[in-house]
Formats: sequence, structure tokens, C-alpha cells
Amino acid sequence: MDVATLLIGTVVFFRAVAVLFVAVSWMARAVFGLRRRLKAELGLEALERRLARGEITQEEIEQARRALGA
Repeated sequence: MDVATLLIGTVVFFRAVAVLFVAVSWMARAVFGLRRRLKAELGLEALERRLARGEITQEEIEQARRALGA
């Protein structure tokens, strides 16, 4: 086994590891980002129900929306 073959093998290995890392990171962001969006949406639905019942004012709902990042 010569040095060039060893070098090429090392480069290929580290590229494969980098691609795997990026793929896992992307999937984790997709899953956890979805959870965050769902929580925000559920929070907004609850706020809108409370607004409809007259429990909170429009100003309070706007403050809550800003806090939720929606």
C-alpha cells in the first residue's frame, strides 16, 4: 500500500463522516424544529380560544404571540 492510496482512503473516510454529520444534523433540526412549530401553533390556538371567550384582550394576545415567536 503506497502513501497516495492511504491519503485517498483517509480523505474519502473523512468526507463520508462529514456527510453523515451533516445528514444527522439536518434530520435533528427538522424533527426538533417541527416540534417547536407545533408547540407555537398549539399555543396560538389556545390564545385565540381565550380571546374568543373574552378571557384576554387583543393586546395580551399580541404580547403572547411575540413571546412565542409567531
